[in-house]
Amino acid sequence: APAESVSLVDKFLKKVTGDTGHPTLRLKMLSTIYNVLGDNGTARYNTFVAIVEYAATAGKECFALVAPYYGQLDSMLQEWGIDMDKTRALYQAIFDAMSKHGDSEGAHSFRMKYLTSYQGATEFASAKQQAVNVIIEAVADPKIYQFDSYMDLDAVQALKGDASHGRVYELLVLFASKDLEDFNKFYSANNSYVDSLGLKKADCVLKMRLLSLCTLASAQREIKYSEISSRLDINEDEVETWAIKAITAKLVDAKMDQVNRVLVISHCADRMFATEHWQDLRGKLVGWKDRMKQLMGVVEGMRQYHQQQMIMQAQMQAQAQMQQQ
Repeated sequence: APAESVSLVDKFLKKVTGDTGHPTLRLKMLSTIYNVLGDNGTARYNTFVAIVEYAATAGKECFALVAPYYGQLDSMLQEWGIDMDKTRALYQAIFDAMSKHGDSEGAHSFRMKYLTSYQGATEFASAKQQAVNVIIEAVADPKIYQFDSYMDLDAVQALKGDASHGRVYELLVLFASKDLEDFNKFYSANNSYVDSLGLKKADCVLKMRLLSLCTLASAQREIKYSEISSRLDINEDEVETWAIKAITAKLVDAKMDQVNRVLVISHCADRMFATEHWQDLRGKLVGWKDRMKQLMGVVEGMRQYHQQQMIMQAQMQAQAQMQQQ
């Protein structure tokens, strides 16, 4: 019976994973077990969880051997046919192991998968701590400047007004849509709390300065150095340094007009890709599609015209030959 086979497999898994000696050999044994289980989804799931947890315990090199499976995980989960609680447990086992071995980017990605699984849910108690963690990671990551994907998570929205975690949600809102002045006010009132999250004020200020410049750039195409200086709370002779930082981070595409002391904006990244941005993009795509249709119509018209010309030319040549005969 399937239930009995699952029980037998679980007992064998405990024996194999109960010792860290010869870890590579033990991982191969676990992999073999997984492959011979066929369509027993529960047993295969339990075996894969055992592989992840054992590899994480055995060390960084062994854990790296499991990485190729992650790209196939969605299809594997579908094949196993397991419930959402088990899916979340696997995601957690993976991001815990990744965090343990210093793969912060991978851990963040699987934490997002974990939280995405709560979309449409009505109860978020088990997800709130991970929602807090993902916000802290996003704020601390010097490569993340757009936060709408976090704001869209139901589990993150559940933190709003929460007695324990409401302030971390407020912090996310600041980085998603506010500027440096707003952050400074929040930090003055909550400095101990922000510090307790493991966030450094200097790093937060750096990111908020770049985001504040982004906000300015989205509203006008020429920004005076004096306005940038005021908004970013820097000396005017530092403006070009911060402009270069924003350009390097690919937040803005701009040129510095040193004569007129203005920053000329060609393009800037949207801080929030909101509904109006999707509508604007849709309008552009529809316009592009219509123009392509018109162009194809012109090309088809020219093709038919040239085809008719060739037919007429061939007919005229045939008539001329007949007259000569």
